Amino acid sequence: MTQVPPGSLGAPFVGEALKFLKDPFTFTLERTRKHGPVWKTKILKDTTVFFAGPKAFSFFMDEANFTRENGSPKFLQEILDP
Repeated sequence: MTQVPPGSLGAPFVGEALKFLKDPFTFTLERTRKHGPVWKTKILKDTTVFFAGPKAFSFFMDEANFTRENGSPKFLQEILDP
C-alpha cells in the first residue's frame, strides 16, 4: 500500500503559495516540525512534497523506492541525458 505524506494543501488553486513566498524558511521549518521529514503542500496548482534532512532525501534517491525512467520531459532528457 502506498503511503501519502501528511500535510495541508491550502486554498484551491493558490494552495499555500502566499505563506511560502512570505517566508520560505519559516514555512518549511514549521511544517517539518509539525509533519516530520517528509510532507506535502500545494504551491499554486502543483502538489509538492518536501524532504527535510539526509535520511528523508536518501529514501527519495534510493531507486528501490522511486522510478525515474522518463521522469523528466523529453527536452530536458536531451539536454541532461536521461
